[in-house]
Amino acid sequence: MTRWRDAVACALLADWTDPLGQHAAEESVLALLKRETCAAHAQLQPLWERKAGGQRVALHACGM
Repeated sequence: MTRWRDAVACALLADWTDPLGQHAAEESVLALLKRETCAAHAQLQPLWERKAGGQRVALHACGM
């Protein structure tokens, strides 16, 4: 829940309003904010929780 709250805060602080003048008829403000929030949420996820090709990425410790 906290990551989504942080993602929304990042999205609100980002430049998501720039495309409003260009795509006002095509996309609603809520759709633009939702897209920016999803992008911020993905960026805030730790590497070991991210997905690649629909599957979780497994990090293995290397025996150095």
